[in-house]
Amino acid sequence: MADVHLIAELYFVSEWIIRIAMLVVITWRRRSATSATAWLLVVLLIPWVGLIAYLLIGENRLWSRRGERQARLLEKWQDLIQRMEQPDHADGNDLVEVRPVMELTHKLGRFPLVGGNHLVLMDEHAESIARLIETIDGARDHVHLLFYIFEHDETGLAVLDACERAVKRGVSCRLMVDSVGSAVLLRHARQRISDRGIELCEALPVRFLRRRAARIDLRNHRKIAVIDGRIGFTGSLNMVDPLEGGLPVHDVFAEVQGPIVWQLQAVFLADWYFENDEMLDDERFFPKNEPRGDLAMQLQPSGPNTPQTFARVVVSAIYRAQRRIVITTPYFVPDDPLLQALIAAASRGVQVRLILPRKTDHPIVDYASRAYYEELLEAGVEIHLYQAGVLHSKTLTTDDGLAYVGSSNLDPRSFELNLEVNLLCYGRPAHRRVMEIQDHYLTECRQLTLEEWRDRSRLTRLGQNLAQLMSPLL
Repeated sequence: MADVHLIAELYFVSEWIIRIAMLVVITWRRRSATSATAWLLVVLLIPWVGLIAYLLIGENRLWSRRGERQARLLEKWQDLIQRMEQPDHADGNDLVEVRPVMELTHKLGRFPLVGGNHLVLMDEHAESIARLIETIDGARDHVHLLFYIFEHDETGLAVLDACERAVKRGVSCRLMVDSVGSAVLLRHARQRISDRGIELCEALPVRFLRRRAARIDLRNHRKIAVIDGRIGFTGSLNMVDPLEGGLPVHDVFAEVQGPIVWQLQAVFLADWYFENDEMLDDERFFPKNEPRGDLAMQLQPSGPNTPQTFARVVVSAIYRAQRRIVITTPYFVPDDPLLQALIAAASRGVQVRLILPRKTDHPIVDYASRAYYEELLEAGVEIHLYQAGVLHSKTLTTDDGLAYVGSSNLDPRSFELNLEVNLLCYGRPAHRRVMEIQDHYLTECRQLTLEEWRDRSRLTRLGQNLAQLMSPLL
């Protein structure tokens, strides 16, 4: 009996040691107040569980050597960066309103505004994959692919077949996939991919004894394809068959030509270098890209080493909007600055439309998201629930001058944890193209009303509020 009492006392003491120690650790680390509060709540209530969870997913820093490699890469690329900072054909009267957003994006993400670009937006899966394969089949020098999910299915194998054909023509093919998002491909086809002559890289491999990140769930969520340094693709599309739970998945895939392709190439090569310690700095990866169109664009990469960079751009764009804001995102868990920006915009008379999925594959995220609906609806924000399948597109348009497509959701994971990339497009032509896709989504939506939402059960409301408390940790 004495042993049992001793064990109980030791356990009680250990809980208080954890509480006190973690109070110091959590408050010492630079993090948002809401995230720190959520972690402290977990640790204070269930110390051992909180400690283990914090050790696994509590820090959002990448492998320390990644910062060192980034510094070396930037030093190596000084000439390239200077050439990027001499944009042509990027001025126009319709860009005046969004110039502060351009400057903020440049400061936070290093990439300047570049003009002379051509843009094709695709929102049909079959069209997007067919165009990517067609472009790979026309490659003459190199094919660079980076995708969060690259599945071992009909879509993924079709793209791999195109890469194999390219290799046989003497084209070098490099494929980077996320360790978790593409786990099935890595498990079943790693050797076959190498046998085809395709260089395969596993991004942010999950290793418990030797991790390249401070938490195991930091993921490379980017979607990038660059062919010959002249044609690029990005957006929300993964290399996976277009069905989820029997429902069609809807994405936006952007094909770009012109100077903006250099920026996509730079992001890919930087990630490749960080994972492999192989610096691909041959001039052929950055061929001279003459103007291909009349669009001004800018790339915004973000990640755990530069948290909140994209969030700040989005919030800045929302505060500058005067007439109309439309957002599509599959996962909507706003932090306080984003929430207040949306409420302030609607309160001053801006039409704010959120196009969100009726449901997603993450029930906890759904509950956390819905906890914000009432406050948004009361402020006059329109919430439109997409009914025709799984909405996976990530887009934003404001007024007539700014539009983005990319990989970032509007949630803590995309703002703080994942490696993301977003394409910002300026001016009326690009804005109109993204808005046409958003307007099509609206025809497949049901608008949620405040009265309808207030009728939800008390139990549902309680579940949503509990999930909201954990939203900084999602």
